[in-house]
Amino acid sequence: MQERFYRVIASQLRRPSGRFGRWVMTRALNQGNAELIEGSLGALELRPDDRYLDAGFGGGRSIELAAKTIDLGHIYGVDYSSDMVTHGQRRFRKLIQEGRLSLLAGDFLDLPFRDHLMSAVSTINTIYFWAEPPATLSSFRRILRPGGRLAVGFSGAEKTRAYAALTHSDFRHVQAEEVVALVSAAGFDAVRALPQRGKVSRGDFVVVAQRADE
Repeated sequence: MQERFYRVIASQLRRPSGRFGRWVMTRALNQGNAELIEGSLGALELRPDDRYLDAGFGGGRSIELAAKTIDLGHIYGVDYSSDMVTHGQRRFRKLIQEGRLSLLAGDFLDLPFRDHLMSAVSTINTIYFWAEPPATLSSFRRILRPGGRLAVGFSGAEKTRAYAALTHSDFRHVQAEEVVALVSAAGFDAVRALPQRGKVSRGDFVVVAQRADE
């Protein structure tokens, strides 16, 4: 019974779905990721006129925080789970009606945006599930304008391995140095890893970078 429960949670971490995903995982993701989300958005230094994408928005905490700053630009959210999109459309109905937010279901490898649309992109606790990390980062680079900012938030391998029961064969444990190398190789400049020091986020990192000018 316990093993089955862990398998369910592991699958929900990758793709929250159904009533459990909408009502339980959204709250768990927002609470558990709160410090890392704040660190990631802080590293991006969002501006009022940004066109910002939250890739894998889950419970929507990043969108909620970004909306406090971005009032002249636009906020976009993409999630692999259509149930998360449905949940977000209900939760953020007012932002959508005001024309400040667009939520879409989609794959990071085929983002539904034109080249150079975004000025800032964040993705938090998704890197473990990327099937093709170099191609995923290239996809983010494509939609970022030259000089656009990227923040990749994640828990380091030492921390995630302590939760082995909640990971599985599709889960990739990553080191900060590995992520820095991947982001640099994808054509980003000023790449650096920022260790997080919060009560919950200790052992987490935000890798922040800028899209290289062409």
